[in-house]
Amino acid sequence: RLPEARAVLERVVRHNPSDPTALILLGRVHLAWPVVGRFKAWELFEEAARLDPTDPEPRYQQVQVGLALGSADGERLARDAIFKILEIVPDYRDVWRVWHLLYEGDGHRRHAVRLLARFDDPASALRRADLLIRLEDYQTADSLLAVLVRRHPEDPAVLALRAESAFETGDPADGESYYWAAGARSAHDTADRLWHQIEAIARPEAEGR
Repeated sequence: RLPEARAVLERVVRHNPSDPTALILLGRVHLAWPVVGRFKAWELFEEAARLDPTDPEPRYQQVQVGLALGSADGERLARDAIFKILEIVPDYRDVWRVWHLLYEGDGHRRHAVRLLARFDDPASALRRADLLIRLEDYQTADSLLAVLVRRHPEDPAVLALRAESAFETGDPADGESYYWAAGARSAHDTADRLWHQIEAIARPEAEGR
């Protein structure tokens, strides 16, 4: 019932133009409006972000605008919004699932690594290590993972990434050791890191490759 929602929210915004929640909701109405409302939605989310720069939700909604627009321009808008989110909250909602849907160039990965370096939590460090492996900066990734293994020796996601890095650098013995250790703890793999590593060969459509 978009017309009704729009009428209500436009009335709210007229009376209180500095209400970021109302701006976000009105932006969502425009985003859901057939075709024509996407850039208006972006502007409303931008104003909400300006009013409350600590809230990642307006930027998350801008990601949805970029995805709805599609094409290279839409991807660029979505990625720019993701970078804004990473400046505030490094693991907000499903932002990393969306990240992997977009084209990842080395420049994008390096920028994400720099943004994540501002945070000292294990999840951010693990994301950084993953990106560093993709950048083939195995030495820096290994240094980061070595710290994580010491601090979280039972975390299968950390062990799985350490295994991946070892295999990539031509150390199959260490790689196998870390991977078996990760597999033994797979019940605690809440991030599905082990599944993501084997997904390409485990799905039925991979048969015959």
